[in-house]
Amino acid sequence: MRHIALIIGNGFDLDLGLLTKYSDFADSKNKEWNDFLNMSGTILNPCFQIDFVNHMRHAREYSNWFDIEHEILLFAATHNDLEDEQIGLIRLQYEMLVKCLRLYIYRQATTTIVQEDSLAYILLHNLNEGQHPVGIYSFNYTDCINLCKCKKRDNISFHPIHGTLFYDMTLGCRIYDDRKENVQLDFMYKPIINPQTDILKQNLTKASEVIVFGHSLNKIDYCYFKDFFDAVELGENVCKHLTFICKNIESEEIIRQNISGNTSLSKTERYINLNFIYTDSWNKKERGTIGKIEELMDRNGIETNII
Repeated sequence: MRHIALIIGNGFDLDLGLLTKYSDFADSKNKEWNDFLNMSGTILNPCFQIDFVNHMRHAREYSNWFDIEHEILLFAATHNDLEDEQIGLIRLQYEMLVKCLRLYIYRQATTTIVQEDSLAYILLHNLNEGQHPVGIYSFNYTDCINLCKCKKRDNISFHPIHGTLFYDMTLGCRIYDDRKENVQLDFMYKPIINPQTDILKQNLTKASEVIVFGHSLNKIDYCYFKDFFDAVELGENVCKHLTFICKNIESEEIIRQNISGNTSLSKTERYINLNFIYTDSWNKKERGTIGKIEELMDRNGIETNII
């Protein structure tokens, strides 16, 4: 029996209409972001010179491309030899950031009118109606099944890689270069041992169809996919089709660069059919893109009418 692995990143939620980019959260109009920033104006601030809040404030002010996890990595890498009091106060600010981000995403998930004609919504409904096992591996904190108003069938399994809004939500950095972990701020790093990531790594190498929706395979998360691409490059993987669903051709170029930075893209394409589908083209109802989705469903035995 075919096994389908659906990996979803933030682009999935964005396609549904949720404003869940880090830059959306870190907007001066948002109560949750301002609640976090206001910590630097409390009695805590005079107690120490190293301020995690101000690091995040300055990073947001001077960069249009705001990546919270990358900024956490930079902060942890450049702040060591700390006093116990400093560590405790930094942890308090860090936990406030996690809390505020959780509240913001929860507000998005509960108040946004989901786009039912979006590719994300329609794809999930079609996969839910199929007969083959589908493993959903989500890098988001939201529950895509509830967002898309699906009645989850027995063939669907859901695996939140970084936890959910209600359980074990993980926000933090992961070392992906020659940096060493700052043990004083170890709470800022993602845990190395995670049952959900182990399930992802194991099942990716067993899947006959892999669909990646809205995830760029960035440096921080590439470690989850390394075993899969290593097996593909050696021709040892059972997967015959790898489909990326992304916004446009610029997104495709980023994904190709991220893959090429870690493995041989030419060898990968020798052993696997690599396909790209653009949500921008779907929104324009381009016939070629509709045909690609129909082909994806057909080869997995899913009867569908997506027009």
